[in-house]
Formats: sequence, C-alpha cells, structure tokens
Amino acid sequence: MPEVAQGAVEIKAIEREPGNRSKIAVSSNQSGIDPVGSCVGQKGVRVQAVIQEFGGIEKIDIIQWQEDPKNYITQALSPAKELQVEVDEKEKVARVFVAPEELSLAIGRDGQMSD
Repeated sequence: MPEVAQGAVEIKAIEREPGNRSKIAVSSNQSGIDPVGSCVGQKGVRVQAVIQEFGGIEKIDIIQWQEDPKNYITQALSPAKELQVEVDEKEKVARVFVAPEELSLAIGRDGQMSD
C-alpha cells in the first residue's frame, strides 16, 4: 500500500490467528489521510488483494488505532456495538462485558471467553 510505504499511514499493531482472522490497527498523523480507508481501498480492493494472497480463507479487519485503551479495545472488538469496557491501568487488565447476542461479533465464532 503506497500510503504505508511512504509513511503516511503507520501500522501500529497486528494480531493474527493464521487461517482465521487478522486485526490490523493503523493510524496517520497527516491531516486528510484516512488510514483505514487507505488500507481497505475503494470498494475493498486493497484488502481483498491481501486476502487472496492468503487463499481467501482468512478475514482481515482494519481498525483505527486509539491511544486510549478503552477506545482501542472497543475498536478492536468491532463490529460488536454494545460493549462495556473497564480498564485497570495499574494492573494493565481490561474487562469487557458484551450482550450475549453480540458475543460472536466481539470474539468470533470460535473465540474463547472466561467467566
């Protein structure tokens, strides 16, 4: 992606479950640059090209990087909407509460959860 190569868009974090899903957090410090839109491309053409390189079996979610941990976690668990996020900065722990009907949206079909 030219915006990444030129430094206009920065990849801040990547989490990957090979063969299943990847989440990529991106940001830009240049005004007028939409980092997520730049990576996704018009009608998803850029991200679809990467997905095809993985044989079409892996989903790739591109999210906006957030400095605030609570907002970042909310972005990372999208498309789930009804989230309650509690962050303990001292312990570096976050607890997320999600409605049962949105659980698979937040953690994926094969995601793991703890009580």
